[in-house]
Amino acid sequence: MSISQQPATLLQQASALLNPIRSMKQRILRQWRERQLQSTALRSLRPLQNSDVRQIPVFCISLPDATSRQANIRRQMTRLGFTTFRFFPAVNGRAKSTTEWEAEGLYDAAAARQRFGDDLSRPNIGCTLSHVNVLKAIVESGLPQAIVVEDDVLLDAARLDELDLSQLPPNWDILFLTALYAETPPKEPVTTGIYGFASYAGSTAAYLVSARGAKKLLQYALPVSWAADGFVGVYMRDVVTHLEGIEYGAYLLWPPAARNGSLDGSYVSAIQGAAS
Repeated sequence: MSISQQPATLLQQASALLNPIRSMKQRILRQWRERQLQSTALRSLRPLQNSDVRQIPVFCISLPDATSRQANIRRQMTRLGFTTFRFFPAVNGRAKSTTEWEAEGLYDAAAARQRFGDDLSRPNIGCTLSHVNVLKAIVESGLPQAIVVEDDVLLDAARLDELDLSQLPPNWDILFLTALYAETPPKEPVTTGIYGFASYAGSTAAYLVSARGAKKLLQYALPVSWAADGFVGVYMRDVVTHLEGIEYGAYLLWPPAARNGSLDGSYVSAIQGAAS
């Protein structure tokens, strides 16, 4: 090795030694920030006065090893006083290749590539399959309705107390308790706090779904070719309703009764993730 090469080699070796330390520091700082934000959100929670909402069964989609998120969700459920609550195991999309998901009939690569020019990421496949599985469980349980949340959600007691289920339109299938909104307030006001679906731009962080709505979604869910929010949003609203002529009673709550912790920095997204 020439003398001129030695400094570069030493720098590479030093970088290799420092990288794990940097990663550990970043992880510790991220976890500290998550705890601070989550603690602030939890302090605002109190028992729900709205008994109609409190008695709705809640399903939380969570990867089995996401123990810290599950602890936070459990604290929220306890403080809010939900009477029926369970974790529902999320599908780990990274556990298999896209080819394997397709071979099992659970993923339609051709449809995804036609729409988006590429495959869905494996985490997005897993996320959509997780929502499909929980919808199946709701139907099989014979429940009239249920709340579905992802494990990074942060709920708002005051807004849940204000939710008047009797004001939901007769044709409702799904009510998004939070969303990415194309504009605020949303378009198409229906009644106080409830709007039509035109302003929905994404998110499946928290929603109330009826048994009829779950059955309707399951008719078009598999094989997966959309991310979860694209499926319940653009696909159902702009494709299925036009091609199939079915009614899709989707509505938005505004102001929202929850927020997506992965979007506001309270969490680093685990179900979806950035890697494929």
